[in-house]
Amino acid sequence: MPRHPRLTDRDIPELTALVLRLVLQSPDALTVNTLSTELGESPRRIQRTLTAAEAAGWIVTRTGKERRLTLS
Repeated sequence: MPRHPRLTDRDIPELTALVLRLVLQSPDALTVNTLSTELGESPRRIQRTLTAAEAAGWIVTRTGKERRLTLS
């Protein structure tokens, strides 16, 4: 998958969409670090995005460092 350009704070909805798409398309659970590397974003920013997704009604299932999103 091609690397995505670094997004600014104005692009948070776009980052959220990219994170959700990668997680949902992946046959395996992805770690925050894997998503961070794939998108060229910091792990902290990816974690904030996942936290925002949870607040919006997505369920982030944790197994160690792995995470899986499902719509609640």
